[in-house]
Parts: sequence; structure tokens; C-alpha cells
Amino acid sequence: MSKSTKENMIETMAILLQKQGYHGTGLNEVIQVSGSPKGSIYHHFPGGKEALAVAAIQWTQEQVHSYLTMQLAKEKTANTAIAKLIEDSANQFDEGTYFRGVPMIALTLENASSSEAIRLACKEAFEDWERLIAEKLMDGGLHEAEALRRASVIHSMMQGAAAISFAKQSSEPLRLVATHISI
Repeated sequence: MSKSTKENMIETMAILLQKQGYHGTGLNEVIQVSGSPKGSIYHHFPGGKEALAVAAIQWTQEQVHSYLTMQLAKEKTANTAIAKLIEDSANQFDEGTYFRGVPMIALTLENASSSEAIRLACKEAFEDWERLIAEKLMDGGLHEAEALRRASVIHSMMQGAAAISFAKQSSEPLRLVATHISI
């Protein structure tokens, strides 16, 4: 089944945001890359670029949510599941297929003071992903408050390691976190 024009624009915007950021992505480029009719952005997104970016962030959130759910379910213990999740991210980085969520850091930093809508969408994505990690920790016996604290630390380590991996063009920071993570 083919994607609707709206879905195609959202996915295109998400990929472009992840590659070149908010300010580096123009609406004309979204139209060109997605192959959408020129007037379709404002038809589907009356709020323009910011509204399309929020939809793209939400799309990314869903993609990462599905990925995390699948990866965390593969292992019985939280420690092993989280370490293997990070190792899988490192492998994807090496294969050139890693894109999930990391640019959310850049979007947040780039727009936190200029777009409340983008900041809130990024915040919701981060909290969603941390909840998934916390649920895995609670399955292992941690109480909710402690699981949420640890999930926040783990997620911060993962996001930071991914950002540093991009800067160094090396999966080593991700691999270091995977081998040194201890719940």
C-alpha cells in the first residue's frame, strides 16, 4: 500500500531533519524529495514548517518506540537487553544505517529557545523512550521511581554516546557505553 502525500511529507521531513537539521531543511526541498504537489504542505500543515517538523518528530518517536520495544523484548534481563540494544545501535552506525532519534538532540538544541512546539515534541519523544527502558528495568524488579531515574541516566548515556559517535565518525563511544553499562 502506498503512502499518502501527508505521510510521505512527514517521513521525508524526518529524514531531512535527521540529516541536516531544522534550519538546513527547506519546504521546497521537502516537496522536491517527497515528490508532493507544491500546495500540499500548507494544505496538510497549516502551521507550515514548524507543524511539519513536529509531525516528523512524532513519526521519529514512533519509529524509535517500535525499535526499542522490539530490541528490549529480545533479552530476559534488563542489563543484557540494554547492552545489546546499544551494541545493535553501534552495528547500525558502522553499517551506515543508524538514524534513529539521535538528531533529536540537535533539534532540541537548535530550537529549544525558538520553538516551544518543537521543544515539547522532542521532550515527549525522550520521555517515551525513557519509559520503555524503565519498564524493562521494572520487569527486573526495580521500583518505578528508581527505574525512571536509571532509565533517564541510561538514555542520556546512549544519546550522548551516539552524538559523540557522529562527531568522531566511530561507533566506539556507543560500544564503550554498551560494555560499561551496569544496571
